[in-house]
Amino acid sequence: MRRHVIALAAALVAVATAAEAATCSVGDCEIAGGPLTDSVGVSIGGTDAPIGPVLHEGSFEIGSSISHFDGVVDIAFDEILPGESSVRAGFANLTIEFFQDLVSMAVIEITDIDGLYVNQLFEVTLSSMSEVAFRLSGTAFQNAGASLPDYNIDLIGAPLPGSLSLLIAGLAGLGFAARRGKARLGGY
Repeated sequence: MRRHVIALAAALVAVATAAEAATCSVGDCEIAGGPLTDSVGVSIGGTDAPIGPVLHEGSFEIGSSISHFDGVVDIAFDEILPGESSVRAGFANLTIEFFQDLVSMAVIEITDIDGLYVNQLFEVTLSSMSEVAFRLSGTAFQNAGASLPDYNIDLIGAPLPGSLSLLIAGLAGLGFAARRGKARLGGY
């Protein structure tokens, strides 16, 4: 009986883990977390990318009350050996583009032709609260003796500025006061 309970618990954990990580619609990557808010992040990752062109596409949901999101990129590649000037495995010309409502919001160059970081941190401003799609492209490479490259992009939402909600409340109050003043004068 105890063995069955342990097996059932392990199966439930496996199902819960599988439910948290969605796969990309194009390419072999995983999307975990979400919907993206100021307290819940989204992670986009790919492991052991095959050598050659890389094209990964997918999407994630946006929670309410965020105006933009920040990204942190981590490319896992074998370290540069003494006497070498470039990485031994990685991604050349890696870029990620974000879309919302079929409109490109940002194109971020992550690595250059040698696989070295160009941008490791970035910020993208949202145009609406609709789903965000992305397209990650580049070329995976591997020199002799190196392992296949991995990448991980962590995104976290930034809340709407507090002053924006105060502005909206203030404008609503002014509208109410103006309407009430006109009603007293017989305007409404």
